[in-house]
Amino acid sequence: MVASQGPAVADATRIAEAHDLIYVEGMALAAGLPVGGFDHAWCVDARDGHHVIDPTLPDGWASAYVGVPLNGAYRRQQQGRRGGAAVFTVDSGGWQDNAVALRDGVPAAALLPVGRPLPDLSAALPAARSDGLPGRTA
Repeated sequence: MVASQGPAVADATRIAEAHDLIYVEGMALAAGLPVGGFDHAWCVDARDGHHVIDPTLPDGWASAYVGVPLNGAYRRQQQGRRGGAAVFTVDSGGWQDNAVALRDGVPAAALLPVGRPLPDLSAALPAARSDGLPGRTA
């Protein structure tokens, strides 16, 4: 994730706090985009763990959301430490201030069990080359 999120992170933070929702930061996917998706933030209803509440995009515009659901304490800590609304992605402070989370991962206690797991697509990926370089084997 390298692009600035604009108002999405601030909007998602605001409604997460106001309505006791789960903040999620990641990618929104949409058909017809040259890159297929973009950095984004949204909320999930904690009662069912699946209902997306997106204060920024119109209903139905994104075809899928893939992200990291965070508990409020961790989100507030990271936003305060970074001095912005984004937890992981680039914002006015850049990404260097978030190197620890990007390098070491998010503490397990900060993650919330919502949404559906991604399917295992490893069988669909090309085999590793024998020389260790990316790409298909000859």
